[in-house]
Amino acid sequence: MYQATIDDHARIVHIAEPLDCPERRLQAAWVRLRPGHRLHTVDGRAVAVISPGIWNLEAGPDFRDARIELHGQVLHGDIEVHRRAGDWHRHGHDHDPRYARVILHVVGADHMQDHP
Repeated sequence: MYQATIDDHARIVHIAEPLDCPERRLQAAWVRLRPGHRLHTVDGRAVAVISPGIWNLEAGPDFRDARIELHGQVLHGDIEVHRRAGDWHRHGHDHDPRYARVILHVVGADHMQDHP
């Protein structure tokens, strides 16, 4: 089971992996999730994977057309995966229109000092 934390504002999910874990390993962990797999938050809430999406090997979000259920609401869009939560801003995704459909940011490390 993957332990996950969710930031309600940014919709960040943390897959517990070592800090030095390559991003590709996190992507591989995400794509292997099957429909119905639940990621549990530290406070007991769940994100259910309906579909992890299609792995995008070109520019833009890492996974296209994913479906998840978050707090009882089905969301359809893209997934972005990073080693650290702050990479979202460091990579400029917050200002890049290609990332406007991202519904979930999956990270290997979600430390408070890692946020901008």
